[in-house]
Amino acid sequence: MTARLLRQLVLGIALASTSLAGCAAQTDDEESAAADALSLRELKVSECKVAAVNRSQTPGVFDAALSGCLVARGTETGAAMIERAVAIIGDANEIGGATHPNGSKMFSSFKPAAAQGSLANGGSLTYDAKIGLDIKGPFDAKGTLRFSAQRTAAGGVTLTITNTTGIGALGIKPVEAGGLVFVLTLSPAQNGVVVTGSVNVTLVSQKDQVGAVSSVAPEIVGWLKGKLGAQ
Repeated sequence: MTARLLRQLVLGIALASTSLAGCAAQTDDEESAAADALSLRELKVSECKVAAVNRSQTPGVFDAALSGCLVARGTETGAAMIERAVAIIGDANEIGGATHPNGSKMFSSFKPAAAQGSLANGGSLTYDAKIGLDIKGPFDAKGTLRFSAQRTAAGGVTLTITNTTGIGALGIKPVEAGGLVFVLTLSPAQNGVVVTGSVNVTLVSQKDQVGAVSSVAPEIVGWLKGKLGAQ
């Protein structure tokens, strides 16, 4: 399986075009403290780079905390932006139509089952979707993803994406069931939202490609940023 194939596998999963490299890894407590500090004041575009730095030394494993922020345009409040984000995250058709930065679709097919639950009134919802990935050439990678969304006590929303089946093509499945977990939490700030979460990927083959696979995770944040019209 080529590096391009592996990279495309997660382009459709890990649902901005920001960099993953540069800063030293922080502990979970440090990430939480930094997010809390941002949520208490006005956000600045210059401090809102989204980052996820691998903390693992194990071949084939990517384990990173996700951090950053999105700044609203005009006079929109963070709380108002959260409500728009909830509408997007809670709509399987929106997720199924997610695109790469170049405008191409992340999913070649997206067939969600009926959602259980609702994000209304502080609730939660879950649904599975059989997906095909937008891969060029003869490959047709398929699998099943579980999307779980929940409103948080802080007035935000958390989206968790996991794979309930292996994902691969041509009988090769470098990502086994449960081998990918992407958690994205959006919390309201004065003039935008604070981004926290995690990116976890484990490859059982082509392990040297885990960095390339995981580096596409911020495209999901970038897609959402574009949908929200954020800075």
